[in-house]
Amino acid sequence: MDNTTDLERLLELFQKKPTLTVRQISAWLKLNSPRKCISDLRKKGYPIKDRWMHEVDAYGTPRKYKEYWLEGGEFERANVF
Repeated sequence: MDNTTDLERLLELFQKKPTLTVRQISAWLKLNSPRKCISDLRKKGYPIKDRWMHEVDAYGTPRKYKEYWLEGGEFERANVF
């Protein structure tokens, strides 16, 4: 797959899902470097926002990850920051 196709597929996914994690993007789009694609979309002017999420896994280990969303999308309209 060429990079343009990956960016288009990721943008389409952002428009369908309110929030995404790197793990979700990797699993659904089979991308090796979702962070690079997110960075490329930002460089092209797409307003992709992120925030750190914290949780404890089933073994009691604290975990953190980033959640991404497209500014002005469903997630922002439904949540007040």
